[in-house]
Amino acid sequence: MMLYIFEVTLKRGIGMEDYTRAWKRGSEVIQKSPGSHGIRLYKKLGTPVKLLNVAAWESKTARDIAMESLKHADPHTRALLHKHEDFGTVNVIGEFDETSWVVDLP
Repeated sequence: MMLYIFEVTLKRGIGMEDYTRAWKRGSEVIQKSPGSHGIRLYKKLGTPVKLLNVAAWESKTARDIAMESLKHADPHTRALLHKHEDFGTVNVIGEFDETSWVVDLP
């Protein structure tokens, strides 16, 4: 399992509901891609303008193929995928491989 993690900072005057609505529409499209294993959005404690997005994928290859394929989607779908960018800036934290190294505590 590969995790793709990024932080979103909402633009001034943008409500979390506005961003979340746009994020859900785009995420629903992405989640139909082969290899997608779900996506979660977290709100940072103490601040209404920071969010953490964690997407799970079967592998980095599956995610890369899905993202490349979605670049060639119809204009309406591409607009849905990028609408959330109107509401916030995205800072990619990174790609994490959960299968090669993970430490769990009981």
